[in-house]
Amino acid sequence: MIPAPLPTNEEQRLEKLYELDIMDTLEEQAYDDITHLTAQICGVPIALISLIDRDRQFLKSHHGLDVNEVSRELGFCPHAILDNELTVVEDATKDERFHDNPLVTGGPEVKFYAGAPLIMPGDLRVGTLCVVSTEPRTLTDDQAKTLETLARQVVSQLELRQTVKQLEAANSNGQKVLVDLARSEERERTRGEIMEMLAKSRPLTDVLETLAIRIEDELEGASCSILLLDREGKRLICGAAPNLPDFYNEAIEGLEIAPGVGSCGNAAATGKRTIAADIQLHPFWEPFRELAARAELAACWSEPIFDGSDNVLGIFAIYYGSPREPDDSDFMVIERASKMAGIAIQRRNEEQMLLDAKEVSESANRAKSDFLASMSHELRTPLTSSLGSLGLLKSIAEDEISENGRELLDIAMRNNDALLRLVNELLDFEKILSGTLEIETSRHNICDLTSNIINDNQGYARTQSVTFVFNDPMSSLYADVQEHRFAQVINNLLSNAAKFSDPGSDVEISVTSDNGCIFVKVKDHGPGIPEDFREKIYEQFTQFDSSSTRKHGGTGLGLSISKALMENMGGTLDFETEVGVGSTFFVTLPASD
Repeated sequence: MIPAPLPTNEEQRLEKLYELDIMDTLEEQAYDDITHLTAQICGVPIALISLIDRDRQFLKSHHGLDVNEVSRELGFCPHAILDNELTVVEDATKDERFHDNPLVTGGPEVKFYAGAPLIMPGDLRVGTLCVVSTEPRTLTDDQAKTLETLARQVVSQLELRQTVKQLEAANSNGQKVLVDLARSEERERTRGEIMEMLAKSRPLTDVLETLAIRIEDELEGASCSILLLDREGKRLICGAAPNLPDFYNEAIEGLEIAPGVGSCGNAAATGKRTIAADIQLHPFWEPFRELAARAELAACWSEPIFDGSDNVLGIFAIYYGSPREPDDSDFMVIERASKMAGIAIQRRNEEQMLLDAKEVSESANRAKSDFLASMSHELRTPLTSSLGSLGLLKSIAEDEISENGRELLDIAMRNNDALLRLVNELLDFEKILSGTLEIETSRHNICDLTSNIINDNQGYARTQSVTFVFNDPMSSLYADVQEHRFAQVINNLLSNAAKFSDPGSDVEISVTSDNGCIFVKVKDHGPGIPEDFREKIYEQFTQFDSSSTRKHGGTGLGLSISKALMENMGGTLDFETEVGVGSTFFVTLPASD
């Protein structure tokens, strides 16, 4: 572990932090809204606002983590405040700074970290807005841009706090400060309201209309319009315009995006703010002057709305009924409004992409299910017929064909049987994935069922040069199972045990009960399962391969299907293993009276 060095301006940074008077304060909704939204947008379980003290990190907001303080020596954030760039650790276990950090090796098991510094005036980085995951991952460019944008929103909150403190210290300017404070609080309420709507996945039209109304409240006498790019990116369509005349909105619907086409068309085409302080005099408005006059619109300020990659998403337009130039405070309002609109529109676009991808995936899964069901039926009928014909041929002509002929007949039957099992396994696997596997259970004597299954598999055991030994079965242990599916599970365990056991060894099977449960155990004397393969043993299409013990191929679906079948019957499938000694797979079922 490599602790972060101190920033070169550490003392000035701490002085600014203490000026904010925020350390050890209670949780506040405004900060919690930001971490909640940040976690959702970045797709992580944990998002934090971390303020770096001399020897600790105070977590002003801690979404997904039930602590409010972390040692500075152990923290990731002290590294993130060393410069103004976003710090991303995609896999902490592979980073020499953190691989042996207790926060990585123990709780909360941090694997992924991304932190955007909270940069106060004077380039003083007092903390971070960061996201954390217990799995290695990365951020998309849009997520990274959004994280930095939301970090600036945290700084706005901190500056608001400082404004409040300055108000308390300088009451001689009380009236002006109170007005500024009221405006700041209104802006923060607007920001909080919009973020809450986004967090609750409210429709984009509702979010944009609320934003437009709040900006109209803040800018006295203004009317707002939010225009969005169409799917082709060539025209503007109305996203929200709550207080503009309907005829005006209808007239500009589908406005061409091109330089010089009104304030909004020009801003969308150039990606630059376009100010028409007097519509009747501005050259871009010449084709629309009569329309604007009829709507009693005399000034229009058009601000591009960008996504996290500086692509234009739309236009935020502010209209006035008389000619007017914006001042610095107006520009701040315009910029803030366009950024909030950008977050909302980008979030909607990402959600729509997910919905489209889900629809494509579901359509593909339906097609796959239909194909597998159809092909399984078409394949099983001739395979079953072929297997029966081969068996009949063998029984009739066994004494009349040569030894080589009988061997070829046996090979054909084995391959035919293996192919039939493969088709059945693939069909079962599809049913499990789609959730359409239905199992109706009834009460059975597990000892009798297991004994019958072993007898049916003795021939296969001989082909593998092993012996199935049923150890002291009890006479009556009952559980609710589906007979065919239970046999499918035990058949798979017996087959695996035979394949991976040493020639001449025994495969031991037992049925026991304890504490209301029945256990069916299949113990082999094979190579055992290596530690690095234990977590993969139930994965689909995964097989343990040992060159000295692997005798037969397979789909790699048997254990995965068996585990799912047991769980569908209210039981479990598990195993114990020791490398070089062997493995014991066992099913557990609740006993029935």
